[in-house]
Amino acid sequence: MPNAFGASLITVLVLLEPFSNVPLFLSLTEHQDQRARNRTALIAVVAAAVILGIFAVVGESLLAYLKITIEDLQVAGGILLLIVAVGMIGGSESSTVAEESNVAVVPIGTPLLAGPGTIVALLVLLDEYKETADRIAVCAGAFVALAIVYAAFRFASLITARMKPSLARALTRVVGLLVAAIAVHFIASAIGEWFHNGVR
Repeated sequence: MPNAFGASLITVLVLLEPFSNVPLFLSLTEHQDQRARNRTALIAVVAAAVILGIFAVVGESLLAYLKITIEDLQVAGGILLLIVAVGMIGGSESSTVAEESNVAVVPIGTPLLAGPGTIVALLVLLDEYKETADRIAVCAGAFVALAIVYAAFRFASLITARMKPSLARALTRVVGLLVAAIAVHFIASAIGEWFHNGVR
């Protein structure tokens, strides 16, 4: 069981990239006050936990029933991120609107946190550790990783509270470019799989 917990914690934490996602979180919550930003962090992490929990229980069956592949999820997630990135680079207010419900679940909760890579990793771990106790440990490791992400977001909020508006806007543009690159990678990766294995 310790091996299952450790493998899950490390794998999911690496995929969640809490510190890499902090600049994006700050940019998407640029117009929120401290309380709203903290609430956004909580909603995003809870949303990701719920999504991963659903996939942990019925993930493979659900995807098979809906005839959805991981590549389909990658393209969908990539398109969502690309829309967000265009708004961030162009300075669109809609991409950084102050209402936390607009950004907490999408795109922060998913696909940034509970994205295709995290979902696949969780399903692979659950397939590798088939004992009930090990599977519980896998889920526990994933949830601890999400708790670390929440802590990183809360700590980031303290930093951004003292950040000058001009610096925050510049950060938003730079992060927007990085988000666009992530989106393109999602889509290109899926297209590459389709060319290699065929569209399923």
